[in-house]
Amino acid sequence: MRFASLAAEKASYPLTMLSAWCKSRARTFLGGRKGPGRPHAQESKTKVAEIFARSRGYGSPRVHAELRSRGERTARNREARLMRVTGLRARGSLRFSLHH
Repeated sequence: MRFASLAAEKASYPLTMLSAWCKSRARTFLGGRKGPGRPHAQESKTKVAEIFARSRGYGSPRVHAELRSRGERTARNREARLMRVTGLRARGSLRFSLHH
């Protein structure tokens, strides 16, 4: 681990001072210690994938609307990012794809 010696010093010094000392951003320092994804993020991916599979290939605006109608509080672009990360793409309209 690149920041192993700094991890021990974290209790004694603030993170900003440690990141300045090693000439990197605090996010880089913390990023090396990240474990698996948070349970909330995994649950969100599952919900988005379930809505996408049940629908006819909805895009992120419709997936967002579906989650909002279920009473979920989500950010507008969160579903777009989750769909992009998991490789889900909205199915295009045949009406527009035939006129190329």
